[in-house]
Amino acid sequence: MLCLLSGEESPKGEIPPGIIEAAKKAGVLDLLGRDSAVRAALGKEGSAFLYQAVLGSTNLKELKHISETLAENKIPVIALKGMAYALMFEKGGPTRSMADIDLLVSEEHYEEACRLVMDQGYRELDIDQPMSRNIEQYHERAFVKGDVMFEVHQRFLPGERIAVDYQGLWKRTRPTGDECPDCRLLGPEDTFLYHCFHMGMHEFLYGLRPVWELRRLILLDKPDLEISARRAREWGTLSMTWCSLRLLEICFPGTLKEDDMKRFAPVVPRARMLERFIVQPSIELLQNSSNDRRPPTAASGPYGPTARRDRSKRMTRKIQLFRKALMVDRPVGAVKYFLLWAKNKVR
Repeated sequence: MLCLLSGEESPKGEIPPGIIEAAKKAGVLDLLGRDSAVRAALGKEGSAFLYQAVLGSTNLKELKHISETLAENKIPVIALKGMAYALMFEKGGPTRSMADIDLLVSEEHYEEACRLVMDQGYRELDIDQPMSRNIEQYHERAFVKGDVMFEVHQRFLPGERIAVDYQGLWKRTRPTGDECPDCRLLGPEDTFLYHCFHMGMHEFLYGLRPVWELRRLILLDKPDLEISARRAREWGTLSMTWCSLRLLEICFPGTLKEDDMKRFAPVVPRARMLERFIVQPSIELLQNSSNDRRPPTAASGPYGPTARRDRSKRMTRKIQLFRKALMVDRPVGAVKYFLLWAKNKVR
């Protein structure tokens, strides 16, 4: 179970003493339990957890530096996904490494923020995604230095498949606290919806961990699900959210009350289609994570050819597009995206 949640394999051999010493200084050992017997009971899985926690603390250090640099230039920044959850729930540093650190800045500050990241010694990474080179669709840029990669976003998604009120979203942000004082977090309802959207956007190909993180968000961050359901309709992400919650209930029964599930339920014919073509086929995918955890290169990461080949082993591109189409609530935006996809011959 621990390997499924972390997405990592246990390291071979003993952990170098230097890594253990670094973990002590970072306070990471406390995350495995103050009693050494707890770590001993975890065995090799505990070693893997410890090693990834040390790498996670390195990412946090880089995030602090980048967010401080942006703050000095009056550019607010929001941490997204894995790093956001670490800041919310894992005091003392992230308990796992991450393929990248996702940041959101406003469109008006986007170009300046990217320039400042490169000024800190990062180089821009070609994500090998033709859509990203279309000016109208360009919503993120990736930067790498050593084993640390930042993805700087100005929107959640290219095109008009969803309709996020970013002005309202920024007003609802909250501070992270002492862990990274120059960074912001999305509000509870926005964090919950973005997580469900991200699961659906990638057709639930990233293993069990996102489902477990969704459970954490509901139980610990406690979003108002009535507000979330209304906002999901406004964003056009109701279907994606419902599919994510169905998988949550299958993997962790009883997390949600029946009335809460009903808030997100689409009309019956659509729900049946989603259950048959999205939810049920995704059960096997949850047990076979396709995350590529090697150091980021042009051939790895979520958009590179390595990742695409890995996904194609489980699901052809045509099936992926069919599943994407089923989960889109805003048909006009979807049609525009797929026409642009065909024009750019995105694989």
